[in-house]
Amino acid sequence: MLRTLSTSLACIFGYPDIIDRKDLANYLKEKGYMLPTMKREEILTSSGFPIGEAFAEPPVVAYKMNGTDKIDILYNSNAKLAGFPSSSFVSVVSGDSEKTYETFKLIQSYVSDKGISNEIKIYEATFTGLVEKEGLKEKIHSFLPPEDARKFENVLHQTPTLISFRIRGDNPQMPDWYDLMIDTSASENPKLSLIRFVTRFGEPTEYLKINDKIKEIVAVIE
Repeated sequence: MLRTLSTSLACIFGYPDIIDRKDLANYLKEKGYMLPTMKREEILTSSGFPIGEAFAEPPVVAYKMNGTDKIDILYNSNAKLAGFPSSSFVSVVSGDSEKTYETFKLIQSYVSDKGISNEIKIYEATFTGLVEKEGLKEKIHSFLPPEDARKFENVLHQTPTLISFRIRGDNPQMPDWYDLMIDTSASENPKLSLIRFVTRFGEPTEYLKINDKIKEIVAVIE
């Protein structure tokens, strides 16, 4: 069983500053989204003396409340991502995969209207949530062989327990790349573990399969 904390879908562009943030914000405002308040930050000299103020742009361009769920739209104009060290991306984040996908269609329309759809290098989805599974924690603990555990025990003087692990695919510029992390210490509930799964694909419709992919991952660990 999966409990979603957040789920996102993003389009990654191959270079920075591809979108005018204010133009995107105005487009989303016309579609009924709220714009976040910009924060004032003091400008200080090297000695700490205030000489003025500047507005800090939040990562969230616009948001909407849908019942109790908040939908955020983010834009990073100068991202440093695995495989794309000088890029930009637009991402939709919410607590519901269907709402995320439906909102992402707005981004697709905007990108298409601006004539930059062909600049999208890849799509990326992120799932963060809790997986409820009997025996999953014990299985992950067993990934540290007893002989290796004893080596740490000799140095650290207490018996170690492997509480989390993380694995990545080898080519982040290609579809099917992944970054998987499972943390068994996130909850005192013996059946609950935190899972964070990032994956990339060539078509945004692949996002709809992410929950099934996570279930397959848990089955592999068993």
